[in-house]
Amino acid sequence: MLAALERGAPSNGEHLKARSARCLRTGDKNAWLEIVLDEGRNRQIRRLLEALDVSVLRLVRVAIGALTLGALAKGRWRMLTQKEMDSL
Repeated sequence: MLAALERGAPSNGEHLKARSARCLRTGDKNAWLEIVLDEGRNRQIRRLLEALDVSVLRLVRVAIGALTLGALAKGRWRMLTQKEMDSL
């Protein structure tokens, strides 16, 4: 499955793929995956997993580029440091 995510799959005329994918933990019915993208297109992870016949229960964004979101709550914002702006 992880290799298939990295190879990619067609979805509505687009070839979607992950830069990398790894399994963080598994349970009886579910698994937590870490999926890294080169470019986040509209609902890309959901569409890629759907093309591979995998249902998504929850997605959590943890970073955008080198900028990690940390404990920033949903709907909240903060000013970026100069170092963070330079990295983008």
